[in-house]
Amino acid sequence: MYVIGTAGHIDHGKSTLIRMLTGIDPDRLKEEQARGMTIDLGFAWLTLPSGRETGIIDVPGHHRFIRNMLAGAGGMRLVLLVVAANESWMPQSQEHMGILDLLGVDRGIVVLTKCDLVDQEWLTLVTEDVRERLRGTVLEGAPIIPVSSVTGQGLERLVQEIDAALAELPPPVDLGRPRLWVDRVFSIRGAGTVVTGTLEGGRLRLDQDVEILPLGRRARVRGLQTHKRSVSEASPGSRVAVNLAGVDAEGLERGVAVCGSGQWRASAVINAGVRLLPRLDWLPDDLAELMFYVGSAEIPCRVRWLEPEALRPGETVMAQLWLSQPAPVQFGDRFVLRDPARQETVGGGRVLDAAAERVRVPSLRLPPRKGETYLPGLPRERRLRRDLLKARWEVACGPPDEYGRLVGILVADKQVVAKADLRWEVPLPADDVQAAIDRLVEGGQAVALPSYVIDAGAWAAFAAAVRDHLRAYHHRYPLRPGLGRETVRSSLSVAARLFDEALPRLIEEGIVAAEEATLRLPGHRVSLGGPQREAADRVLQALRANPYAPPTWDELLALKGVDLELLNALVSLGELVKVSRDLVFPVDVIQDIQTKVRDHILAHGAVDVATLRDLLGTSRKYAVPLLEYLDQIEFTRRVGDARVLAVPASSPETPEAS
Repeated sequence: MYVIGTAGHIDHGKSTLIRMLTGIDPDRLKEEQARGMTIDLGFAWLTLPSGRETGIIDVPGHHRFIRNMLAGAGGMRLVLLVVAANESWMPQSQEHMGILDLLGVDRGIVVLTKCDLVDQEWLTLVTEDVRERLRGTVLEGAPIIPVSSVTGQGLERLVQEIDAALAELPPPVDLGRPRLWVDRVFSIRGAGTVVTGTLEGGRLRLDQDVEILPLGRRARVRGLQTHKRSVSEASPGSRVAVNLAGVDAEGLERGVAVCGSGQWRASAVINAGVRLLPRLDWLPDDLAELMFYVGSAEIPCRVRWLEPEALRPGETVMAQLWLSQPAPVQFGDRFVLRDPARQETVGGGRVLDAAAERVRVPSLRLPPRKGETYLPGLPRERRLRRDLLKARWEVACGPPDEYGRLVGILVADKQVVAKADLRWEVPLPADDVQAAIDRLVEGGQAVALPSYVIDAGAWAAFAAAVRDHLRAYHHRYPLRPGLGRETVRSSLSVAARLFDEALPRLIEEGIVAAEEATLRLPGHRVSLGGPQREAADRVLQALRANPYAPPTWDELLALKGVDLELLNALVSLGELVKVSRDLVFPVDVIQDIQTKVRDHILAHGAVDVATLRDLLGTSRKYAVPLLEYLDQIEFTRRVGDARVLAVPASSPETPEAS
């Protein structure tokens, strides 16, 4: 299914031509029929000799209704540029041609209407004049067909040319992300709200959930019609009437978009490439107030020129558009800019970044990196890179099957890209986006994590930052086994999910080693030598002097050469077991106590505090924390005031002190 449209000066016979081709009067308003002038968009459809069906949009030619013309032009795949043979090229012929050029409607047929009013010599002159005016435009070389709606001359040939031209068009792109720019809204008694537009990007189905952007209102597809026929599914490229359930018509108007639920975002800040019209005899200032036309939307905006030195008629300039309201646009979308005061088209271009951040000029400074966009080793400060913006422009102007190159540009630009964001930023099927990621990884340009794609240089800087952080920690605390992973993450200000996904790769690459929740450099080991070993031996000697009633933690710290770092190191090395905040025991003493407790329970069924106190010849000060420790390591289990073995004695899994 394809949509074709008309373009051309007022009263050059566009509506009459459609009526002759289809038998449908596109002038649906009483005022239009009374004045004989198209004011708003008109719609019809045609079945071609091949059996192919096409919708037709009739646009107004009067300069006062150019906004309505723009609302219809965005969905055209083929244009019928109508020029009256008795008047030839006129001002709105020129403006409409300029708009078609900006929108890239590069398939068209020039229809010379009213040829019954002129002689052959004049018709030849007009034909040559039109051909010359099309030189250098998207319609250069388009067929020119003289017709007469009075005599029927040329109509059969025109239909054949339309059929042939549509046969050469590639099928509309189906990305599985439907978007329908609304050009009409009305209510039907008993049915409710109906909107119409040209569907693009994906299919709409009955009972599908949709979202109306930028309003954020949700609805359900109750009914679908194409060319007044009810269908269960509408395909991209077709004119569609959508009956919406769950939403009333109030507040809906031309310019909103019906989108697949959760598949589109609306943005009010857009980076774009803008091509100024060659015949422009003035230049818009920085932050000029213009009108932004995309799809069927008309939105006031301000334009921030990012290359003011390149601002010349006929040139393409990088710019940032600040829209007065968000619009659901994507990379590659074409748009037109007009000056509302001058009633003049300024230029048009393509969306290059549909979710841009406001930039300061002339510094081109952007908001600092934060959250998931930041990795240590990357500078917090960011600046907009015009070279990468121009690289986006080159991709946008190329064939859509090369849009995969955009993934590499995004990664080089942002350094850290969430894969979920790529579906908003790259208008390609998910498999094609993944293939582009795979190519970057295979080429050594990027590192892929489950949820992120990271520039290879940014990853190397991050790995170095983690390594340097742990190296500094080991240098300061050589007797500590490492640093808690959450402490490392928060110290480096890395987003939790990003760090959790990066850590396995850091371990795989040998950057860090992990032991439970502790991170260290792979080569780091806690070892005691010289004076430290002598002090450790003094600790062990003091503990073994009275093994079941040893010195407290604070008393051990009073020994010569003993400090907190040394005691913690002895615990981490497994030479000491910390039973409570104040008590430690040599590991062999703990094992001896476990043996005594096991033997007593096997002989007597249980052990309590008093029994353990007497069994070890100690006091409650030691017996209570010892039994609590044995419960903690699941060696024993408390039953009332007594303890039994947590695991039956016959089981090989009876816990031992480690």
